[in-house]
Amino acid sequence: MDSWLLSRVYEDELSGDSVRLVVLEPGNKDDPLHCTLKTTSLAAAADKYEAISYAWGDQNNLVDIQCNNVTLGVTANLASALGQLRYRDKPRQLWADAICINQQDVEERNQQVQKMGHVYEGAKSVLVCLGQDTTNVAEDCFELICQTNNYLGKLLRRYGHWGNLPFLGNSTIIENDPARWEKLRMLSTLPWFRRLWVVQETGMAKRCILHWGESKMPYAEYVELQLWLAMRPDIRSRSGPVNDVASAECFEYVQCRFRNIQTWRRSKPLAAYRANAIRNIPTAFVNVLAAGRRLKATDPRDYVYGFLGNPLAISDYGQMIITPDYNKSWQDVYFQTACTLLGQPREAPYVLSHTHHISGDEIHASNDLPSWVPRWGQDSSPAPLGNPQFWFSAGGPQSTLQIEVNASKSLSVRALIFDEASWVSQPMLDYNLSLDRTEWDTTFSSNKVPFIDVLYEEVSDNWPYSEKKLLNQFPSVLAVGFAPWQLSDPSEMTRTREYYEDYLDIVRRAAALDSGLPNPNDHYEGLDYAFHLKHAHNRRLFRTSSGKLGLGPLATQHGDVCCLFAGVSVPFILRPARQGGYYLVGECYIDGFMKWELLSLPCGRSDDWELLTIW
Repeated sequence: MDSWLLSRVYEDELSGDSVRLVVLEPGNKDDPLHCTLKTTSLAAAADKYEAISYAWGDQNNLVDIQCNNVTLGVTANLASALGQLRYRDKPRQLWADAICINQQDVEERNQQVQKMGHVYEGAKSVLVCLGQDTTNVAEDCFELICQTNNYLGKLLRRYGHWGNLPFLGNSTIIENDPARWEKLRMLSTLPWFRRLWVVQETGMAKRCILHWGESKMPYAEYVELQLWLAMRPDIRSRSGPVNDVASAECFEYVQCRFRNIQTWRRSKPLAAYRANAIRNIPTAFVNVLAAGRRLKATDPRDYVYGFLGNPLAISDYGQMIITPDYNKSWQDVYFQTACTLLGQPREAPYVLSHTHHISGDEIHASNDLPSWVPRWGQDSSPAPLGNPQFWFSAGGPQSTLQIEVNASKSLSVRALIFDEASWVSQPMLDYNLSLDRTEWDTTFSSNKVPFIDVLYEEVSDNWPYSEKKLLNQFPSVLAVGFAPWQLSDPSEMTRTREYYEDYLDIVRRAAALDSGLPNPNDHYEGLDYAFHLKHAHNRRLFRTSSGKLGLGPLATQHGDVCCLFAGVSVPFILRPARQGGYYLVGECYIDGFMKWELLSLPCGRSDDWELLTIW
């Protein structure tokens, strides 16, 4: 569209807290779409409009609508949403990003992106438009979700805690018809559920309604069921592989941190329980960014900008950590974000834990990015070990942190190299650690042999020390996220091994089934152990030269060195660089070295620490 026509659509410049609203004119189903734009302040518009959340779709597939009496091309998905929401007999006041923001004005985009959270918070409701229900499954799918939540909600109220519910893998109440659960899979794989911006759009909403064809359902119902599926493998075994991990994780790590008082987040019992449990748990903005990695963004810069409405995006000094600037490349945005976060006391100890390289080629293929800068769009990154919630303090007090960014974009870090990797295992991919063999790689599922047994045999074959030492280290290293505040207690090491054995009992019996989960026979600790294996997902085990077992990045290889950074809670894997210095491969867990232990050994003396360059 030429600039003159564009100026007729966007007659008023936006400033301060002003926004544009779409006034959608009434019409019948097949009538052309007509709308006008209205400029107002957010304060004046509060609760007088509804905000649309949708997947943009193919930006080359445009449909013409009339906006301010000018023909404006919008994506087919947005045109479909407007047609779906249009009233027949009266105008409807809406907010839709692609129309209300002049997408060709970079400065306006920069300004409006900072207000997006307030736009969705101020809306009377958020209307999620999922598209047409072309196979007529939406009504039954929504009914299945609500029925299941209703039953589980009653059990939760009776037993008081989600972990206290009886085994439900054989329940006759929970639907066991794969054809019905397939409808949930169809729902959860719709493009909208992978769109990054929806985390903020739905999280800030007072009310949020899913629209799929002619059917409607509160978004809270969907999130509630996904939380159940994420936390209870016995329930997941009935549904099959339909769980939407991203929605559950983003609810807990991102949406529960929003401070909007009017919210749908406490309208369902499990969601309310999780929201209350998480509210006072310490976290950082880097954890918010990490939760978005499973999602999709057309613009890689939005892996940062899409979360700036979160209160954790406000720095220790009361300013927004990052200011949106679509004039910058995504590489510049990621680099500047990392630099800024390293300058924030709340964030700095955890930033480098979000770098996790998958292969050696990736470490060297810089894309103008140093190895130490987190790639926020990388969806295979595991749950970080460096986390404010954990007791880990391998590098000593945070007050000793010493990291500087150099003009060459390298880091200077006060560090201690203390060991090296002498052997690495095969990758531990998330689906192979599932309790349900239908999710395993065919290599393991067809032979009915659990991956965990194959992994143990591989480690044992390459373990030159006693079997007793391996039996102590293997369960605790794998379950680094399992009661991490307790693993330093020797008595708890025995309990962890017992939980691991309960997990083995369940997974071995599961291997013999065609599908589903066996009854745990009161070995519920095994289910708990399985839940906490998430920190082992998408990593490798490795053995150090000194005989320690560790958990490291997928790119870990023989000859990589193990290192502590002063003031950082977890160790790291580094790779020597030809030009001197090192590349950062990623964080690691090494049994027995996670709580200052090294600092009390001769090798941990202050004169053994040095200033390393990380490229």
